[in-house]
Amino acid sequence: MTTIKTYIALLREINIGGHNKIKMDELRQMCESLGYESVTTYIQSGSIIFQSNKNAEEIGRQIEKEIEVVFGFIVTVVLRTLDDFQQIINNCPYDPNGFKEGESLHVSFLSEAPPSEKVQQLENYDGGVNVFYLNDKDLFLYLRQSIRHSKLAVMGGTFFN
Repeated sequence: MTTIKTYIALLREINIGGHNKIKMDELRQMCESLGYESVTTYIQSGSIIFQSNKNAEEIGRQIEKEIEVVFGFIVTVVLRTLDDFQQIINNCPYDPNGFKEGESLHVSFLSEAPPSEKVQQLENYDGGVNVFYLNDKDLFLYLRQSIRHSKLAVMGGTFFN
């Protein structure tokens, strides 16, 4: 028997600046039509929480394909399980209580582990001002100043702080 898991799907580049608009109610209905259970969406962010017994690769492809059919554009879906999120929190290499005024921690959820060239780019940008830690598909950015001024935000993931 296949285990039902709770998934969080993060849709990249939707509802930003009036582009790739998707109403969350329509997104929820689309996911329900794919057979996912207990589907909820989070504000206009394109984040979807649901349960399924399918594997992550199949779910990601299925959501991407259905969005293209239903809404008419292509998006990247970054998928994590609820257990994955708990591991991300538990394995955070930085003490969230140790930040000074203006410092912040961001996690970028990548759809796949980056190639070594991208990691090398990050290592080259690290001038001691900002620090990163890569754990497979999750990039932790410890920024000592605003993310707008950071050269570390070059990997192309979905950020949450």
